[in-house]
Amino acid sequence: MKASAANLASIPRKSIAVIVSMIAMALATASFMGIAYFISAGFYSQENWDYYRSGSISRLNHINASEIAEEYYVYLTRYESLLDQKESLTSIGRSTDTVDAEIKTIYPLLHAEKVTFDPNSTNLRFVVTTSDGKIVLSTYEGESFGNHETYEFEVDVPEYVLKETVEVDCYVLNPFNVVDEYAQDAWQYRSLYKARYGGIAVCILSALVMIISTIYLVSAAGYKETDGKVEIVQGGLHLLPLDILYGLIAVAFIIVVAVRGGVLNWGTEVFNIDLTSESLLFNIVVTSLTTMVLWGLVLFAIMSTAIRFKTHTFPNTFWVLTLGDLVKNQTKDFYSNRQMSGRTLIWAVILGVVTIGAGYFIVDRRRYVFFVLLVLAVMILAMVLLNQYYKQQERLKERIHRLAEGEIVGHIDTRDMNGIFKDEAEDLNRIDEVIQNSINEQIKSERMKTELITNVSHDIKTPLTSIINYVDLLKRENPEEYNERQKQYLSVLENESIRMKKLIEDLIEASKATTGNINVELAELDLREMVEQISGEYEEHLQQNGLRLVTTLPKAEVPVTTDGQLLWRIMENLLSNAQKYSQRGTRVYLDLSTGGEEDKAVITLRNVSNYELNISAEELQDRFVRGDLSRHTEGSGLGLSIARSLAELIGARFEIKLDGDLFKAIVRFPKDTPETDPNEKPTGPKPKSKENQSQTLDNTDTRGYNN
Repeated sequence: MKASAANLASIPRKSIAVIVSMIAMALATASFMGIAYFISAGFYSQENWDYYRSGSISRLNHINASEIAEEYYVYLTRYESLLDQKESLTSIGRSTDTVDAEIKTIYPLLHAEKVTFDPNSTNLRFVVTTSDGKIVLSTYEGESFGNHETYEFEVDVPEYVLKETVEVDCYVLNPFNVVDEYAQDAWQYRSLYKARYGGIAVCILSALVMIISTIYLVSAAGYKETDGKVEIVQGGLHLLPLDILYGLIAVAFIIVVAVRGGVLNWGTEVFNIDLTSESLLFNIVVTSLTTMVLWGLVLFAIMSTAIRFKTHTFPNTFWVLTLGDLVKNQTKDFYSNRQMSGRTLIWAVILGVVTIGAGYFIVDRRRYVFFVLLVLAVMILAMVLLNQYYKQQERLKERIHRLAEGEIVGHIDTRDMNGIFKDEAEDLNRIDEVIQNSINEQIKSERMKTELITNVSHDIKTPLTSIINYVDLLKRENPEEYNERQKQYLSVLENESIRMKKLIEDLIEASKATTGNINVELAELDLREMVEQISGEYEEHLQQNGLRLVTTLPKAEVPVTTDGQLLWRIMENLLSNAQKYSQRGTRVYLDLSTGGEEDKAVITLRNVSNYELNISAEELQDRFVRGDLSRHTEGSGLGLSIARSLAELIGARFEIKLDGDLFKAIVRFPKDTPETDPNEKPTGPKPKSKENQSQTLDNTDTRGYNN
């Protein structure tokens, strides 16, 4: 079943079937025309070919008789008249120069006619008789003939003062004496006679091939294989309304038939086809090629109709039913992009001008106006098709531009696209899926690493707590029994275990902040009061490190909606960072400002770094990155990363700016922060005591000083 579906979806198979069907139509047409001629010539009713009934002799006789009467007879009559004039002028002693000049002009023409109809070069014999019964020309001397025909002509040549009715009797010898046009035509017809029954076989076989290939094409119409899946796809010109498609095919029919007539006339004149058999063969070739093209158009119409039946859209594919929507959509598309519409108009005009110009030399003058109207209709259709082409192109360009700008998530609707544009759009959609899957895998990997850090940190928590507790017990139990070295060991053990505890707390907090695994409780609080509280708490710590805290606060309250505990943690990290890394003897500035076009409130902390900041602001916010590249201080390198993650959770914007050794951290509160109940009283975090600051690792509160 799958193999059968794949065969139907195979584009090469369908293409071969179309070509075979068109060739079969050409052969069927050629053989049918031959059969029709054979019947009219009596080829099937007699054993031997009778060329007298073929029509060939009559055609050639008429052509030759016309030339004899209108040229040979005229030249001879004029020549004899000139000879009489010359004799008369000579007898009276007058000049004959004018007559001699005309004799020199007409004699070669008369001589050429004598050579053409000389009895030694043709099987034709003739007798020319005037209306008074006088024989003026004759080559017939009683030979045996097989055909005799008489023609009458009105000869009127004013410049020669000649007006006469003449009869031309044509006799064709039997048997032929020489190889001339009569003998050649007879030989060609004898060759056709041998193929009279083969034509019937070719016609029947071609018809069978056409029927079989048409059945296959109707069955395979619309099937296409994409990524191993066979489905019915309606695209390209098959998206056009069916009545418009039929109309286009009808116009194509008219154009092809008109071109056929022009080619027949042109070929007859250029190749000077006079023989009946040559004319028949040329007509068969041109007509067969014409029907082959016409059959291709019919096949396209049949396959398009079959696709619409398979997709159950046949009743809805007529233009008259969707005319209003079509005009509206096309007009909207045309004016939506002036540049695209301009290109469409230029190409449509070029196509129309070229077609009208070519038609001027091919189409009959009486039908030229109708032809121009058809071309104008085709121009409008071409504008619609080119507009669709540029529309699909613009959609692809827009998606590629967005992808280049970093917009990974996106999808192009390919239902109304076709050809290479549809293939490229599907490739872009697959690229989007691949990138999205890669990003998801990366996010999953980052989440697993974060969870691993969290889990390992929690696993270390229990033995580390035990170590701290036992160190505390050792210090309390008979401390006077320890010598100085043992006391020093206990002090180092205590300091390092506490440091390790703080590092683990930072790791857990960074993990929670990165994954968003923190409960955020938004409430309205007075930001001025909170900054004042935390600056009062940290002022002493900064003074111990040789730093002076300068705080600038507005006079009025600054209400914002945020999570007080998480904001407190952000401020702790920033002040702790300033305490560790600021240059001794300098000032640390903590400012709170309000107003601005976008921000409701802005907290700014500035300090001068004790270390050279050879690092960018973005890198400084990464995890485990410290301004102290030599890592002499006790920080973990997580403080700023945690502050940025927590700021995102509470709806604030966190920025770092560096100017030489000047470090500036900014926390912005946008004006569009979530609103709370206006009746709710402002709340804020309370200043922490020393006991709060030295909580054990078992406490899951996110607050702490460790940077």
